[in-house]
Amino acid sequence: METEKLDSEEPKKNPDLDISQLKFSLTLQETDEEKKELEKALFDNDMAPYYEIVCDDLGWKVDADILKEMKEKNTKALEEFDKEIEYAASNSSSIEVKEAYLNKANYLR
Repeated sequence: METEKLDSEEPKKNPDLDISQLKFSLTLQETDEEKKELEKALFDNDMAPYYEIVCDDLGWKVDADILKEMKEKNTKALEEFDKEIEYAASNSSSIEVKEAYLNKANYLR
C-alpha cells in the first residue's frame, strides 16, 4: 500500500523550471495571463532576489512594498534555519546537522 501512495504523489520540482519557462515566454511576447502567473509564483514562494532580476530583465516596475515583505520573510526564514543548524550542531548527531543544512539549501533553491 505504501508504494501505491508514493506512486500517486507528484514529486515537487526542484527547481521549478515552469517559473523560468514563464519568464522566457514573457521575453518573447508579454501576456497578462502569463505575467500574473509568474508574479503569483514569485510572490507565493517569496522569491525576492529573482523578482528583482525578472523586473530588470522584463522592464517591469518593482513593487517596493512587496519586495520588502518578501525580503523580510526570507530573512526570518533564514534566521530560523540558522537556529535549527546551531541547535543540531550542539545537541544532535551529524545526520541531523546535515539535514538542517539540506533544509536551508532546499529553501534557497
